[in-house]
Amino acid sequence: MSASGGVFSTTLQSITTTKLQELAKKQRLYEDQKASLLAAANREIVQTAKLNVLLDGISEIFAIKTGKRKRGDGDNEYEPVVMHRDDQLETLLQNLGHFLKQATYDPSISPKLLDDWEKSLARQLDVQSQKYRYATLYGQLVMEWLSSEAQTPTGIGLENLGDIHQQENLARDEGRANWEKLIFEPLETDKAAIFDYLQNLFGGGSTNKQATKALQALRKRIDEFDPGQFDESVLRWTIQGLLASDLPSAEKRAVLKDFLTNSVILTEISDVLNLRLASIKTWTWDTDGLLVEMRRNVNGKYHMYIEEDLLQAIFLQFIGVKFSVFFKKAFTEFSNFEGAWASLRKIPPLAKKRREYFLGLQALKPSVQSKRQGIYKSIYFMSQLQDSEFRDSNSLDGEVEKPGSPMATKQALLHLLSAELLLNTRFHGEFTCARSEFESWNTSLPHSTVFSVLSFFGVSAKWRGLFRNFLECPLKFLDDDHTTQPRTRKRGALGAHVLSTVIGEVILFCLDYAVNQSTDGAQLYRMHDDFWIWSSSHDTVVKAWKAITKFSDVMGVTLNKGKSGTVRIVRGKTEPSDIDPSLPNGDIRWGFLRLHPTSGRFVIDREMVDSHIDSLERQLQDRKSIFDWIQTWNAFAGRFFTSNFGKPANCFGREHIDSMLKALESIQRRVFSDTSVVQYLKNTIEERFGVQDIPDGYFYFPTDVGGLELNNPFIGLVQLRDAVYEDPNDALSVVTSNEMDAYREAKKAFESGTIDRRWNGAPDFVPKDHDKFMSFEEFTQYREEFSSSHRRNLCFVFEELLSQPAKQNVRLNENDDEEMVLHGTEDDYWLWVTILYRDEMVEKFGSLNIVNRALLPTSMISLYRSGRVKWQG
Repeated sequence: MSASGGVFSTTLQSITTTKLQELAKKQRLYEDQKASLLAAANREIVQTAKLNVLLDGISEIFAIKTGKRKRGDGDNEYEPVVMHRDDQLETLLQNLGHFLKQATYDPSISPKLLDDWEKSLARQLDVQSQKYRYATLYGQLVMEWLSSEAQTPTGIGLENLGDIHQQENLARDEGRANWEKLIFEPLETDKAAIFDYLQNLFGGGSTNKQATKALQALRKRIDEFDPGQFDESVLRWTIQGLLASDLPSAEKRAVLKDFLTNSVILTEISDVLNLRLASIKTWTWDTDGLLVEMRRNVNGKYHMYIEEDLLQAIFLQFIGVKFSVFFKKAFTEFSNFEGAWASLRKIPPLAKKRREYFLGLQALKPSVQSKRQGIYKSIYFMSQLQDSEFRDSNSLDGEVEKPGSPMATKQALLHLLSAELLLNTRFHGEFTCARSEFESWNTSLPHSTVFSVLSFFGVSAKWRGLFRNFLECPLKFLDDDHTTQPRTRKRGALGAHVLSTVIGEVILFCLDYAVNQSTDGAQLYRMHDDFWIWSSSHDTVVKAWKAITKFSDVMGVTLNKGKSGTVRIVRGKTEPSDIDPSLPNGDIRWGFLRLHPTSGRFVIDREMVDSHIDSLERQLQDRKSIFDWIQTWNAFAGRFFTSNFGKPANCFGREHIDSMLKALESIQRRVFSDTSVVQYLKNTIEERFGVQDIPDGYFYFPTDVGGLELNNPFIGLVQLRDAVYEDPNDALSVVTSNEMDAYREAKKAFESGTIDRRWNGAPDFVPKDHDKFMSFEEFTQYREEFSSSHRRNLCFVFEELLSQPAKQNVRLNENDDEEMVLHGTEDDYWLWVTILYRDEMVEKFGSLNIVNRALLPTSMISLYRSGRVKWQG
């Protein structure tokens, strides 16, 4: 736990202890008064008199005014204990007060009705007892959780600690040695070869003069780059961007947040940083060096974290963001430069003229091809660079909304790949996909490659000097002896820096362009150094891969063979198809998904899942507290597994959701054998705290009402199951059928002479076969390039395949109170949880609130639990 986390934990423990002490006093007082009140009521023989005793006593204990007694009346027999307002209880007691007056005189009020009133009042007393009981349990769970934070993981005895530390030290030393060997030993690439490669790529010596013109325009823009100056507003977005990164420590985050609240400090910092900008040619790191700390990650590997001066971090964040926004715009302009960026599947002029003659004016939007282009440009083209200084900017052209996170972007890529596979195998007969990523890209990138590429694009000597000083930083390990001198980095770039991302993207832009040019228009779908290429043409993918390997060789970077693979799907074949030997061997994988080599469906790798179930069991065994156990369960079962199963969408079909449900079922059966997660927690709480008969809803209700907020991953999947396409291939069959209907209508319009050719590109064009309508094959030849107006056309279905339909949720009854829904009716998950468990929870606790929020620090606990799970081993 970090120092700030320790302070938070200590503060929370102190607050909880104080509230538990106060809670215990209130509980004892309440139970004493409850027992006294019930005894007094039982001494009454007449039922109406007994009810009046109960009514008066409950009104006093709960500090509720009724018609016969008002708050502040003297001579109260009972001390008010429950002070929070309960409108429903107040209404009940006021109504009963009126009814009892009637019952005093009205013989038609039956004994059964009086008995029901008595049971209702007694239940109100029991409900409050339950609230105190569960508030105490909640507090005990919090204390158990906080006290377990500093303890040694279970299952590790003192006799084993020495061996464990020795193993950890060996792994740590090995990780450090490998890292040092990689970053402190330079790899000198061939600068002349890089220049020749880039010169040929960007139009030199070729017929693509437009690429040369686009390059000249790009260089001119780069030469004019000016980041501007710091002022208060600039400093605010710079600091906010820094806070959104993984760079600052918890302590420095607190300082940065303090900066944002003080305009005087922001002005002073702006002045200092503007002085640094003025002397940018001489900027460098402090000679003492940057401190490197090794930390163990979830997978057991050690990663390097570097501590930086706060003003340096702000300064570099500003420079990085300015370059990021600048290069995003400059590369986008290059890609839009007429003739520079190849377009896939160009339409021959004659083909367009014929279509317009037979069909009338042909629009290119909306179409499958325009949709593809929108997706590529908005989501994947230079995706790591920022569109503006503010990170929440929209897509470039407004056509496609960007996913909200890197994980969402990856999930969207899987959907796009799956939809393209379905479309291409149906209409072109086959589909090939290859993917890979670079080995330790950010760590091993040769500096000589960086400066060769920057020079080629025309980055000035002033800014190249800054990049060089930034990359060649002096590093020293935190646990090194004080006499150890810092060493200068010779490869790679600092992690989490925007400037590091800019450097990588400038180089990888060359890869994007190389693939586009070598394939005459194919797009490389890339997320930083992770990239995918696909096409209905096997040869196109072969050409793309040749361009990728050439780029790797020239730039001095290595492809990760373990993350590389190829799949070729041919429609109608039940055996794997032949793959060109130049393409990488291996499966196409993401998370727990593997692209099946013959069916073309993404399937869950159950063996991989089983290995992670073993890891889940080990993690759960090491959890000493209920809260920590649930947090671990939620992270694994609620997020990790479901995310890595792939997000459901129409292109995956219902079979995918069913396989997810079965996988989640197998996880629970493996971990809990013949019981369930809820029953396990019930048994554990009973063993540790003696609380029995816990309702199921208690585990799933949110912490802010006193529940444990156990995540149920089945709910979201069940809500989607019947909403997704049962079989996505059926949607494409409908497209084919509708195309035939559209063809008949178009032929009828042509033969009736109603085609309007006034707005055609060549209105006077007449083909040789002008008296015979085009064939169905010609009519559908460019179905992906041209817009179609007929019902459920290919563009419409393509978008449907990419989408996740709205969840099919349970519904409230007409008479249900919308306020009796956890977190409101807009949240599908909580609406489901509410209706599933509401009856038993209201029966137990009188409402959806299990405990009074004032009794325990539920909000602070929710905030503290939002932190990351600390993995063992």
